[in-house]
Amino acid sequence: MKSLRDKKGWSQKELSEKMGVTSSFVGNIENLNERHKYSVGHIALLSKAFNYKSPSKLFHFTSPEYDEVKLKVKVTKENYTTTTKDGVEIKKSRVISSELLDIIPTKDFII
Repeated sequence: MKSLRDKKGWSQKELSEKMGVTSSFVGNIENLNERHKYSVGHIALLSKAFNYKSPSKLFHFTSPEYDEVKLKVKVTKENYTTTTKDGVEIKKSRVISSELLDIIPTKDFII
């Protein structure tokens, strides 16, 4: 979906708006560190957002070679300190970006 979104020149927020979901939804899905992923219920919303008459247009990609893979991801974080009401400082961090470095096969795809 990210490559389709990039081809249209849309931001994550724009696609979220076209799907009718919260503005952070697509960002959470595309973040490799988040557990959020598209569900079957999102297929119709994605088809409509990309102006496809059939959801099958979303799935024009080659079959995977592997059934399971491990992803090697480079994560860039920003650390910052916040102060609570009690004056206690808490160190927090947030992910600024994540970059997929490698896909490592663990099991061959079985048909």
